[in-house]
Amino acid sequence: MNRQEIIERLRAQSQITYAQAKMDRLHEATANMPAYTNSAAGGSGGGGTTPVAGLSFVVNTWDTTYFNFNFNTVSAINFTIDWGDGTSHIDEGTGGYYSESHEYPELGQEYTARIYFNDISLVTGITFPGND
Repeated sequence: MNRQEIIERLRAQSQITYAQAKMDRLHEATANMPAYTNSAAGGSGGGGTTPVAGLSFVVNTWDTTYFNFNFNTVSAINFTIDWGDGTSHIDEGTGGYYSESHEYPELGQEYTARIYFNDISLVTGITFPGND
């Protein structure tokens, strides 16, 4: 094995290790979170509920009513976003990168938003670009 092959192998191993560490941190952070019950996320016929893992966060609209976030998954996922203003968004995807956005009704408010996933272990990262 030549020097370049060794460098490429080490680079690939470090990228895998870094991605796994990020996933492990996300799973550790959510492991002890309570499962929310969310009837909008699906369930048995007749209007039953399905326990799903959820993340919640506060959105303030002091400067703008626009909010967005991104997340990545390793495979197909179903999710529901409760925007905290009386509206929600139900979606599903085949996996990969998702970008979600919402326009809140008024400036100067705080909203508690929640994201419900049918399997949170499939989520590898969530970012809030420009919302710091």
